[in-house]
Amino acid sequence: MNVSKKWCDDLCRELSASTTDVKSLSIDGTHHDRIEEAHLVSLFDAMRKNRGLISFALRHTDLSRTAISALVPALKNSRFLESVLIEEMSDTDECLLELLAVALFFNKTIKQLILRSCWVDGVSPYSLGSMLNTMLHLTDLHICHNRIDESAAESAGVALKQNTSLELLDLTGSSMNCEAICGLARGIAHNSSLKKVVLDFNNFGDKGCEGLAQMLKKNATLEELHFFGNQVTAKGASTLANALKVNKTLRALELSFNRIGDEGVIALAECLTVNTTLEKVWFPSNSVGCDGMLAFADQLPKMKGLKELYVGLLLDDDIEDALAQALQDNLQLSILYMEKPVEFEEDDGVLSPVARSMDFYLRCNKSGRRLLRERDVDRKLWGRVLASAISNGRGDGTPDVLHFMIRSNPCLFENPDPLGEL
Repeated sequence: MNVSKKWCDDLCRELSASTTDVKSLSIDGTHHDRIEEAHLVSLFDAMRKNRGLISFALRHTDLSRTAISALVPALKNSRFLESVLIEEMSDTDECLLELLAVALFFNKTIKQLILRSCWVDGVSPYSLGSMLNTMLHLTDLHICHNRIDESAAESAGVALKQNTSLELLDLTGSSMNCEAICGLARGIAHNSSLKKVVLDFNNFGDKGCEGLAQMLKKNATLEELHFFGNQVTAKGASTLANALKVNKTLRALELSFNRIGDEGVIALAECLTVNTTLEKVWFPSNSVGCDGMLAFADQLPKMKGLKELYVGLLLDDDIEDALAQALQDNLQLSILYMEKPVEFEEDDGVLSPVARSMDFYLRCNKSGRRLLRERDVDRKLWGRVLASAISNGRGDGTPDVLHFMIRSNPCLFENPDPLGEL
């Protein structure tokens, strides 16, 4: 149905009022609320006069060149606007991105730009590179579910070498092949502001992963990297693991739904014994078998930086036992996500003994780490202390078990035989 002229006129008056409380405007044609071109132009003109609008979203609404010509000055002159979202605009004129780049050059308040599924024919190299060169105050850029080819990615990479404001770049589902990813990565390698890069569902494979690995060896600011579902195998994972041995800034790595297998996860485990800054690693749904997980568990006590781990579905009891055993000697890990069949729980819904042990050790890791460090405890005593705590303490898995043990036994870490009195 068509949106009425009265509705549009009322909204325009509200937007134009000097005392308006309108902070957010969302125009959504999802439910067949078609807005005539003239009404859109009126709304955009009212936006230009507004003095308080912070967030603007435009979804499922095709824009003519006339409407775009009204939108650009509205964005250019909205002095309080911080976030712009444009989504599902497949029939929109291709000049929109270029004109947005012009608007962003003049508007210094917009910090977040989200463009999803907007161009059937892809993102041109001029438009993407131009935007990165001109959006000098933008911190978050999401260009998702479009098509970015090699030349556009290369142009973006060149622009990123000079951009010093962008902190988050999300190119999810942008059909970027290995050449495109490598071109982009060459730019990110020399970027000094990006903190998070999301490249999910681009299917760039091992060659693209090689480009990302080279980037990680050079980049000194990136903290979070996502490449969920990109057909990366053990070869790509091994290349990435070698790069992570020298990288000192990455804090989180998300590589779920790839195909790294046992060999890939073994390489990742080895690098985590060297890398002390990577805190979060997710690798569920990666064709990792028993051998890979047992090898990872074997290396877990040597990992000094890892705090959060998501391993996915576990079907083998030996893996559970190995992880529980490894957690006794790991001082860092405090969050472990894993999936188990229903039988993992007992009939009354209570976790199995192995699961209770894991839960206990993770809780002790989280609550007792600071106190143990203050008392300068030998790492070799860690497993024995926890084993005593779980058997002689309250044993209910609550976070303060280890604190209770230490406070009740102050000589525990002063006696030459710390466990002698137990």
